[in-house]
Amino acid sequence: MTYHFTTQQVRNLQRGTRAVLLFGIVTSISANVLHSLARPEAAGEPKWRLVAAAVLSAFAPLALFACTELVSRIPVHSKVLSVVRLVITFAVGGFAAWVSYWHMESVARQLGETDGTQYVYPLIIDGMMIVATISLIELGRVARSIRQAEEAAPTPTVDSPQGAGPKATVTADTAAARNGQPRRRSQPRRPRPRPRPASKTQPVAEPDETEPASPAPAGTSR
Repeated sequence: MTYHFTTQQVRNLQRGTRAVLLFGIVTSISANVLHSLARPEAAGEPKWRLVAAAVLSAFAPLALFACTELVSRIPVHSKVLSVVRLVITFAVGGFAAWVSYWHMESVARQLGETDGTQYVYPLIIDGMMIVATISLIELGRVARSIRQAEEAAPTPTVDSPQGAGPKATVTADTAAARNGQPRRRSQPRRPRPRPRPASKTQPVAEPDETEPASPAPAGTSR
């Protein structure tokens, strides 16, 4: 399956989705803490018990956020383990939504929400958190697929500018090996004939054009 996203675009989507999930978690934690502190019996309880109730009420949303981050960031190569951790993550999300729903409903009723609206606000927050959780898990899988495709793609070679270093070149054998084609046998190079050195010409003495006079024969008078 091909994705028309770049790595930077997926990272931006992950940041936005994580911000939405954090908003829902902060809202859920606030409602849980308010519910634990606004109980009628909380007025006569010691402080340590109030603090423990507030910490316990914030545990469920934080557990959901931790499971979502682990699933979206850490890849699993085993299909069985991947399915198991997805099922556990959605189970944690369901339990967290169930706990937060009634706490938020109680807080909404105490704040004056009636006529059924106190049941709607928890559904809005929990639904937003579920959508953000699924989206963040899916974006993590898309990011890993795009990263693997970029690593498997051959890197283009660009000649370096003059003086910056040796040029990076890709031969036909290297390109064939990357594409899975058989390597061609290189033909032996024929030796180039060496140029013969120029023969040094020595100057030749030219014969004298004026021939010496032959001597006169003996017994002849001039």
